[in-house]
Amino acid sequence: MKKLLIFTSALLISLAASAQAYQIKGVVQDELGPVIGATVMEAGTSNGTSTGLDGDFLLTVSGPDAMIEVSCMGYAPQSFKASEVPSLINLSEDQTFLEEVVVVGYGTQKAKDLTAPIVNIKGDELSKQATANPMSALAGMVSGVQITQSGAPGAGPSVKIRGVGSIGDYAKPLYVVDGAFMDNIDFLASSDIESLTVLKDASASAIYGVRAANGVIIVTTRKGEMGHARVSYDGYAGVQVPTNIMKLANTEQYCELYNLAFDGTTGFVPKDPSNYNGVSTDWYATLVHPALTHSHSLDLSGGTEKTNYSVGLSYFFQDGIMNFTKNDYGRLNLRARLDQTMTSWLKVGFNTVVSKIDANYANSGVYYQAFVNPPVYGVYNEANTVAYPEPFDSPQRYGYGNSYGNPAASAFYNRSWGNGYRTVFSAYAEATIIPEKLKFKTSYNLDFSFNDGKSYTPEHMVGGSQGTKVSSLSKTFSYGTYHILD
Repeated sequence: MKKLLIFTSALLISLAASAQAYQIKGVVQDELGPVIGATVMEAGTSNGTSTGLDGDFLLTVSGPDAMIEVSCMGYAPQSFKASEVPSLINLSEDQTFLEEVVVVGYGTQKAKDLTAPIVNIKGDELSKQATANPMSALAGMVSGVQITQSGAPGAGPSVKIRGVGSIGDYAKPLYVVDGAFMDNIDFLASSDIESLTVLKDASASAIYGVRAANGVIIVTTRKGEMGHARVSYDGYAGVQVPTNIMKLANTEQYCELYNLAFDGTTGFVPKDPSNYNGVSTDWYATLVHPALTHSHSLDLSGGTEKTNYSVGLSYFFQDGIMNFTKNDYGRLNLRARLDQTMTSWLKVGFNTVVSKIDANYANSGVYYQAFVNPPVYGVYNEANTVAYPEPFDSPQRYGYGNSYGNPAASAFYNRSWGNGYRTVFSAYAEATIIPEKLKFKTSYNLDFSFNDGKSYTPEHMVGGSQGTKVSSLSKTFSYGTYHILD
């Protein structure tokens, strides 16, 4: 009987908490009982958790003096020092929130008059999060909305509202941006958004028909307010570092585990660490590095009794964490909106967003190589005379088959990059037939996009087999127009 032995060079270790770490726990409730999905955050950090089915939470923070913020949509937020967090936290309704006007599929209503599960998020809340796009910033803010990040620079997340209702990648919600239907809002910056409304079930989104089967997210872009012209700037810069890194075996540990796993099998030859000239490569640590990210937005807005305007310019850049290759994302946005009251019964306006994206893409398969490749050879080796144009070391020189490779070489020789343009334009006319009772609105929406992608792999040799020159070019163009009568 043959035995199947599975072996990996990764060692799982537990990380001890810092000596200064401080643990808090408690229950969040309102006048009716436990509050499920309330957010408990350490102020000024991304460290946080959500309450469970019984309103309970457990969180480890930096110390007893850390400030803790407890919040939930529709409730007034509360703050405590970590050492003073009560075991029972009582939330009260946010009266300001109940009076807010919420955008729904058929106009606007006050939040207190709604019975369907509709959640409204202000754009200022999204702008507080250092993320590439608005939907990433929404993570953890709305119960029942699952947001999964891909990790690639600038990439939009997977968004699912109330679970998955279809097979495959068809569970995306419908996005409605100023009346125009979209598949995503990755082209928008958080600073472009005035408010974002999530319609979570059929009673709230029925007006959109079958396209709303997976939920609806309504986006209203920023508009001007009456008053003098105002100029505002918002920006940040930071450094991204990998977290929760798996500890990999060094050469001595690898040889020990290899010998234990294969001892007694046919043709077994024990591995000796001394045969590898002191080489011990942590492939994952070699592949990653701290990466820069920064965002800047400039906004001009104002208005009179009859005219409101808003113009914004924003730029976002995110560098990738992978070494040995270009891996980054940059987005430039220009936004303009004008609303004009023509007469006592007629109002017209337009809104446009122009977005330009430039990106370099990493070979994601390199990370898998980093976790499974042995540490007994390094990145470069001048003795590998068959390698060209760069002297990358080869696992084949150490008796490994072609299924093993050099992760650094894979990252270096496989390049993909692209750029894209997208323009979203909408114009409307709104006539008041019966004041405060009946209005007629018609709108025209245009969505135009162009994408150009390229990839290139030069002729090269690392070990095993020769890499041939490969290049590709792809261009896509799409547009859509919508006419909507309300």
